[in-house]
Amino acid sequence: MRGWVAFFTYRPVLSGMLGGIVLLLGLQSLVRLPLDLLPDVELPVISVRTDYPNAGPEEVEEFITRPLEQVISGLPGLEDLDSTSSEGHSRINVRLSWGADLNEASSDLRDRLERVVNNLPDEADRPVLRKFDPNQRAIVVAGVTSRMDPLLLRDLLDKQIVPSIEQIPGIALVDVRGALEREVRVELDADRLQAFNLAPSDIVTAIRRANVIQPAGELREGSRDLLLRTPALLDGVESLENTLVDWRDGAAIRVGDVGRVVDGHRELTRIVRVDGEPGTRLLVRKQSGANTVEAAQQTLAALERLERDFPQLEFQVIEDRSTFIQASLRNVGIAMGAGSFLAVCVLIFFLRSARSTIAVAVAIPFSLIGTFVLIYFQGMTLNLFTLGGLALGIGLMVDNAIVVIENIYRYRGQGLGLRESAIRGTVEVGAPIITSTLTTVAIFLPIFFMEG
Repeated sequence: MRGWVAFFTYRPVLSGMLGGIVLLLGLQSLVRLPLDLLPDVELPVISVRTDYPNAGPEEVEEFITRPLEQVISGLPGLEDLDSTSSEGHSRINVRLSWGADLNEASSDLRDRLERVVNNLPDEADRPVLRKFDPNQRAIVVAGVTSRMDPLLLRDLLDKQIVPSIEQIPGIALVDVRGALEREVRVELDADRLQAFNLAPSDIVTAIRRANVIQPAGELREGSRDLLLRTPALLDGVESLENTLVDWRDGAAIRVGDVGRVVDGHRELTRIVRVDGEPGTRLLVRKQSGANTVEAAQQTLAALERLERDFPQLEFQVIEDRSTFIQASLRNVGIAMGAGSFLAVCVLIFFLRSARSTIAVAVAIPFSLIGTFVLIYFQGMTLNLFTLGGLALGIGLMVDNAIVVIENIYRYRGQGLGLRESAIRGTVEVGAPIITSTLTTVAIFLPIFFMEG
């Protein structure tokens, strides 16, 4: 150890240059570190949701939940399985063992579900898988108010506002809550159905048969091969009313003959109010690993720009997680700064030496800023946990520095030169300091072997 200590003691310029490099890299890493409240945590939970419209809880459990549970129960690494069957919805939570690869488990689960998808009712939607991510909470919640027609407002949000926000780097998706959604429905007349001897399922079948695009083969024209198709998509209320259901005695029976087509909106199941007035809510969610603060700030800037481009809309920020994150991190930073300042005051009081105090005071920011390099290249975020660890490191480093400086001054009192005192004083207590530090590391070492 004496060789290394002497090497840097007699080369102050080299030591200063290395310290400057660490300081420069640390500052660059600090500027680029993503900010978040908590570290990225991937819980081993996968949710399987299946919609079965207009079905009761018993039918959902019998025809959706139970068949899916049978194929999911054999998934490797499965620890717990719970399900909820409600009106029109089935939800199954698959809890895996800690340390399981969620990407591999999701792929395996998706393959298993494919085996039973064809056995599910035709009216049921395909099962949708979703990983449970606590960081998927909305980073910005904005209220939208307007005097526009509610259906036109929803169309404007879906086609222009939402895509504009989702183009922001770091934004995953935007959920629209509370706006009316257009719905074209057919209200059947029971007496007319009975008169024509038709069932509601006949109307549904006729509409499905009419609302398709079917391939019609190929057409060869010289050296070109053209693909033909027969577009038959319903494009409005009139085309839906004229949809052919059946022929009776040479007369066509159409949808309009057995019911009424209404161009309206879906039934409201959620009411959103902004400042007491009916409105719409936008929930902006970030991508996994994205900088929460930066994404939120860019979202707020985009909302201001959209408000200028669309004067008929008024946006109001209801919740902004970046504000809370910045305040939390700022409070932790203030606490770290106050702790460092108090440590310096204690050093001045007991050591009564400005040079010794400056040496320790300079070592504190150098060590902290150098740690940011490791945090950045490990792909971590600057959050409450990482800042708490840095605050803990300040106390350990100050303790070690005081021991070294006190031992150096002991040799100075014996008449040795400054450099020789620095070398002997550091070498003498180097091994005990390393041992005490490794003892502290050993306390936290089991955390590295925790699963999850």
